Amino acid sequence: MENAPPLRPNSPLAQAKRLVILRFDKLGDTILALPCLRWLERHLPTAQTTIVASPLGAPVLAREKSEVKIFDPQSNNLQADLGAYLKSQDFDILFCFTEKGFALKASGQSQIPHRYGFTPGLHNPVRALSVNWQLTTSLPNPSANPKINEHRHEVERFFSLLEAAGATYNPPLPPLTLPTTPKEEEAARERLQSLLQGLGKEPSTFTCALQLMPRLSKFIGTPRLNYEEHLGFIIKLYGLLLEARVQPLFTLAPGDRSWALPFLAYLQEKLNLPHLPPLFCEPDLFQTVAFLKNLSLMVTPLGGSTHLAAAAQIPVVWIIEERTATTEMSRWHPYQTPNQPVIREEDQPQDGERLWH
Repeated sequence: MENAPPLRPNSPLAQAKRLVILRFDKLGDTILALPCLRWLERHLPTAQTTIVASPLGAPVLAREKSEVKIFDPQSNNLQADLGAYLKSQDFDILFCFTEKGFALKASGQSQIPHRYGFTPGLHNPVRALSVNWQLTTSLPNPSANPKINEHRHEVERFFSLLEAAGATYNPPLPPLTLPTTPKEEEAARERLQSLLQGLGKEPSTFTCALQLMPRLSKFIGTPRLNYEEHLGFIIKLYGLLLEARVQPLFTLAPGDRSWALPFLAYLQEKLNLPHLPPLFCEPDLFQTVAFLKNLSLMVTPLGGSTHLAAAAQIPVVWIIEERTATTEMSRWHPYQTPNQPVIREEDQPQDGERLWH
């Protein structure tokens, strides 16, 4: 099968001239759509591919060949506007990579000849009937029934829709990476070296990114932060890394800076550090990836940063909840990069010692 054609003859995909992918999600979920998007770009070079994304996910697609159309999931009349757009574009095939109701309903309204997506099946038979009307081909959804494709990664699950339309392939899929320029990479190296120099560290120092995000400490919307209760394990881990002569660097999304800065000041006082703990916070997605490429490791809760680190191709230690661990370890693990999951036990604070080991 090594020389098998990438498309089944006379399949909808082999005959398609215009395709559209719906991916209304945030940063990490949009990153996971890249291998399938690149497969289509590579094997259907004369077809026009459009991906419809959210404002939060669209930056991931800025350097792809495909056309990007942005719809805000928070806008009024989203379903009607999306359905009207899809109906007006003469698409041959629609791939609904999202399970959001408005996207599925707009898919049905579009009347595109071939519409592929996921159904909850017998787990939710009423919704399954609706989905089956909105799509011409629907595949079982493992998020609704964990026993279906429970060992298949989200990237491979997306590709199952392409397979249903006529794609054939030999694993692996195209890599999950975000392209950076030599100029961005050089600037990132200089930025890291300057940061290490300011801390009195050698350029060759082993560096570990610690991602700060609200879901890590579970105080979204809490006006007063209980650092001891919620972030004690970060303090413990930070100290253990320093003892092992590893330089921790905090990373975070720009929108999280307001609550992170007071914590860093608290950490400096708690560990009696001569400097404020180093922080990397960059709004430009590709400059962030270029910086991460220079680090040795990232520790992060499961989220966009998990897949951003995978796109930078650095090892990832990722923290997940016990109740969803089985699904997350198979479906959402960092794709094509060395990784180690750490399960956070129900109703128990994270243990810095256990995370370290």
